[in-house]
Amino acid sequence: MSSTSRTAQSLKNIFSGIGSQLFLTIISFYTTRIIKLSLGFEYLGLNGVFGNVISLLSLTELGIGTAIVFALYKPLAENDTELICSLMRFYRNAYRIIAAVVFSIGLLLLPFLKLFVHTTLSIDYVRISFLLFVVNSALSYLLSYKRNLIYADQKNYIITLYSLTFSFVSKIGQLVVFSITKNYLLYLCVTIVCTVGLNLLLSWKADQMYPFLNKTDVSPLSSDIKSMLITKVKAVFLHSIGSKVVFATDNILIAYFLGVATVGKYTAYMTIVTFISSLTQQFLSGITSSVGNYIVEHNTQERYDLFRKIEFASTILSIFSCVCLAVLLNPFISWWLGSDTLLSQETVYLLVLSNWIIFIRRPVYTVKSAAGLFEQDKYAPLVESVINLLASCVLVQFIGLPGIILGTIIGEVAVPLWVGARVIYTHLFNRKSYEFLLRVIMYLLITVALTACIQYVNSKLYVYNDTVTLLLYFVTAIVICAVAEVLFFFKSLYFKYFIDAFFKRKI
Repeated sequence: MSSTSRTAQSLKNIFSGIGSQLFLTIISFYTTRIIKLSLGFEYLGLNGVFGNVISLLSLTELGIGTAIVFALYKPLAENDTELICSLMRFYRNAYRIIAAVVFSIGLLLLPFLKLFVHTTLSIDYVRISFLLFVVNSALSYLLSYKRNLIYADQKNYIITLYSLTFSFVSKIGQLVVFSITKNYLLYLCVTIVCTVGLNLLLSWKADQMYPFLNKTDVSPLSSDIKSMLITKVKAVFLHSIGSKVVFATDNILIAYFLGVATVGKYTAYMTIVTFISSLTQQFLSGITSSVGNYIVEHNTQERYDLFRKIEFASTILSIFSCVCLAVLLNPFISWWLGSDTLLSQETVYLLVLSNWIIFIRRPVYTVKSAAGLFEQDKYAPLVESVINLLASCVLVQFIGLPGIILGTIIGEVAVPLWVGARVIYTHLFNRKSYEFLLRVIMYLLITVALTACIQYVNSKLYVYNDTVTLLLYFVTAIVICAVAEVLFFFKSLYFKYFIDAFFKRKI
């Protein structure tokens, strides 16, 4: 694929993703506010806890989707429709089994919900709510396998457009239903209907784009392809276990040790963090399939240059995002949901630091995933998850919620921050990874210094109006952060590259 075509596809994917995320989050903010004001923190907490449980249930997917996407890059580039059909048939059958397994495990968990969901709500009501989450998760696997063919073909903007449409219908439908009935269960049912509708539409679109998918005479996968897929799936599954334990257990631990109401407050913060995270993630999600295509076609030095460009752009976004989160989260939460929702500023700093580490790791993960390098560090996530769980369970006893977040940070720093970098530097670039770690330390110091500077300036600003003060904080953070990043990085080759690319409209 030509560089121009690859860039055009990436830009479509990036901008469609960012636009849709902005639009949907505005509606989500309003919905969250209504639920909090109408029903209280415990219902927000249920969303957070059950979301984490469903995320853990998705481990039954085993990483098949990721392995299939990687396997599709080459046949798509070579227009090998026979192999594509074989892969997709295998994918379909696997996902049907997974949907059944997810639903079955969900049913088995129903009697045990009261063990980790500490709430004043009726346990029967909690169980019905959880069952609706399970149904939605199981249905999401049916017909959804075809979307990954569109994704692997670098047309993620199509998925984004369709997802945006159904997400809009879902959010508006939830708002209408909840505003009229104040019924949380009906609110969840709207999501299920839209999940089914989205999957049906994407399946139809894939059939239109790839008519060969309708073939009935499909050859089974060769033993070599199956062997490769099994190897990839095993490695991705181990990665999934680690990542799910790290990122999908916080709400469960909070609910068990501190109660569902605390999960509700934490979920409010994570709504903002996830929103900012998803905006920055759209940049990398939009280019992942193009990176996979690029790695196949280019040499070691060209791969490294591409990685450094991705890393630089992602770092600029990460520092900017995390500094703004650190200084604006509490003022925004207070304005949005009220001062009774606030967590301590120290907790906010820890939350932002944890997500800063995730942000800074993303370029490594993007390139590593696009290159299919799953086996080389397959046990690292397991080690991280054990460290995370042990540290969180011990520290929560002494310092409460900050202890759970600190446990996550300890796990992140102990293993994945450096192991993933070593994998891509060794296997793709033939270089030492310590240079990446030195840059990470420099980026952290810049982030801390900017946060301290902006916090000091903002401490001098207040005009006895919460909305105006928040706007002043926002403008101050953006201006200082933007100016500082230009001063820090303007001599960088990659800064000059993106400036030239912007004015020439060519990357």
